Amino acid sequence: MWRAAGSVMDNIAEGFDDGSTREMIRFLGYSQRSCSEVQSQLYRALDCKYITQSKFDDVYELASECRKQIKGFRKYLRNYDSSN
Repeated sequence: MWRAAGSVMDNIAEGFDDGSTREMIRFLGYSQRSCSEVQSQLYRALDCKYITQSKFDDVYELASECRKQIKGFRKYLRNYDSSN
């Protein structure tokens, strides 16, 4: 879970560093999928009783919000890229 969460940030940074909108969109896609991976790992942690249902719910919601924000940013960039 630690690696997947770190991958969210790392892919945003890597996409930004490239300087092209198209690459940023691509790396945001990787980042979005890493949010999904965090959510998958949360289910595993809950099943193994490493975390409580309450903690699962809190962190799952954070990951969902992160995915939504990344998705919205990707959509914005696609629209921006197509208008130029």
